[in-house]
Amino acid sequence: MMTSRLNPLPMTAVLLLLSPVLQGAAPKHKPQVEDYEHLWLATTLDAPGKPSFHLKVEFQLYDRQGVPTTTGTVEEWWSPLAGARIAIDTPTLKLPSANDVDRPASRDEELIYELLDTFVHPLPKLKNEKNYIFSQATRKAGSANLDCLFVQSAPHDLASSYCSEPGSTNLRMILSPDAMRIVRNRPGTFRDSSVALDVRLAYGPNDSISGKVTALQAIDAASTIADVRPETRIRLSVDSPPLETISGSKASFSSELRGRVVSGCAKLVILIGRDGRVQSLDTIYSADPALTQALTTPQRDAKYKPYLLDGQPVDVIQTSSLCAETSQTTSTF
Repeated sequence: MMTSRLNPLPMTAVLLLLSPVLQGAAPKHKPQVEDYEHLWLATTLDAPGKPSFHLKVEFQLYDRQGVPTTTGTVEEWWSPLAGARIAIDTPTLKLPSANDVDRPASRDEELIYELLDTFVHPLPKLKNEKNYIFSQATRKAGSANLDCLFVQSAPHDLASSYCSEPGSTNLRMILSPDAMRIVRNRPGTFRDSSVALDVRLAYGPNDSISGKVTALQAIDAASTIADVRPETRIRLSVDSPPLETISGSKASFSSELRGRVVSGCAKLVILIGRDGRVQSLDTIYSADPALTQALTTPQRDAKYKPYLLDGQPVDVIQTSSLCAETSQTTSTF
C-alpha cells in the first residue's frame, strides 16, 4: 500500500462547502455521470472485480457534545464470492455475539458502521443516474483547492458534495444533506483503489467518530472470512431503498412548533423487527429538539413490510432523517 505526503485537511474546512453548492455551477449530466462513476469505482474497495481484502480500523467515538468516549476496533474481511464479514470490538460492544437479536438500535454502533463505509465504499452506487442532477465546481477548503461533484436526487433537495484533489481520485471531503461531514486524510493506494488512512466524521459542529487504518492487506478468499460469523440482522446501506411503510404517519411538526423558525437536521437509527414493528430507536444527531420529536413520534407507531432474507423475515436496521430550514422540510426514510 502506498501513501502520499499531503497536508491534512481540517474538519472546519468542510464548513466552507455549506454555502449553496450549486451557485455558479451550471447543471450538466453525462460528463458528471462519468466522473461520478469513475470516482465510485476508484474509491470502492468492494466493487465488482476488486481483490479480496482484510481491513482493520482503530476508532475514537465522541458524544453529541464532541467529548471523546469509547475507543475500539472494527474489521472487515471481504471477497467477491463470500461478501463481507464484520467484527467490532469495544469495552461495551463485541460483534458478532450470541445475543445479537436482543441488541437495541444504537448511535455508537451506527457511527462505527458509517465510519467503516467511508473507508470501504464512501460513495453510494447510483442505480439510475437519470434520476439525479449533477453539477461540478472548484471549491476552496482551507488552503487547498478541490474539484467538487454535486449530486441532487431532486431539483429542490440539498446536494451531496464529493470533493477530490484536482486531477486525481483522492477523495478528501464529503458533505451529505443530513448534516454528515467527512474529511479523508492520508490518501494512498491499495492495489488499484484510492484509499484514505485517516478519516473524521462529524454531524453538526462536533466530531462524532474518527478512525485510522492499522491494517489493509489482500487475503485468500477461501481463508479468514470463514472464521468470522455473519450477523443475524440486516443493515440497509445508504443506496438501498428503505422498507415499505404499511401504516403510520409522515414526520411533521406539532402545531405549537410550526410558528417558530426551526433550522438544521435530525437523524435516527431504527431497529425494525421481523413483524415490521419498530423495536427501538436512537438519535444519531439533532440540531433542534423539535426535529427529534417530529421524527420519533411517527416512527414509534409505524409498521413496515417485513424484510425477507431467503424467504424468512429478519430484523433490519435503517436510518431516518429530517432537515428543515424555516418553514421548508425534507425527510429521508
